[in-house]
Amino acid sequence: MRNNLDFHQEGKLIIALSGAIASGKTAVLEEFAALGAETICADALAAKYRQLLKTKIKNAFGTEDKNKLAKLVFRDTEKLKELENMLHPLILKEAKEIVQKTSKKVVVFAIPLLFEKGLEDGFDLTVCVYTSYKKRVKRALLRGTNEDYFKRCEETQLPMAVKAERADIIIFNEGTRADLKNKIARFYNTLKK
Repeated sequence: MRNNLDFHQEGKLIIALSGAIASGKTAVLEEFAALGAETICADALAAKYRQLLKTKIKNAFGTEDKNKLAKLVFRDTEKLKELENMLHPLILKEAKEIVQKTSKKVVVFAIPLLFEKGLEDGFDLTVCVYTSYKKRVKRALLRGTNEDYFKRCEETQLPMAVKAERADIIIFNEGTRADLKNKIARFYNTLKK
């Protein structure tokens, strides 16, 4: 689903935040929110719409369970496209409404599939949260993601290095949360100048 959706809005800086599974996008988003930015999480919106459309999803895929659904769609590209076609337009529409309604000058939208879906041109700035594979696997397992799910996510997304290469800014997230907090604070201060 290629999309030329334009999030640009005069007087606001609209940032797309991307990165691979377990790279720390949520932590980065939380730090931006703590500093006063408007934040939007595509994964949270996807969860909301999976719940709202659970009957339609169950009818189409035989289940609305997130893990079973993931197993099914990661093995079948047509089914993955079908699920994305149900969810992505709703996610992008709501995100665009949030951008338009907020009075905040900096908006950060975490979109794991930013580059895969060709959405990067719709933003003022693209940021990739970069974390090594080894560290991401460890984080994913600690938060309860099973290894099979992790590997299937990896296979359906662009490699981390490609995402980093295509982003305007790279945030390296190999250290502690305190390190990350300091990096985001410094970055946010440069954005406000």
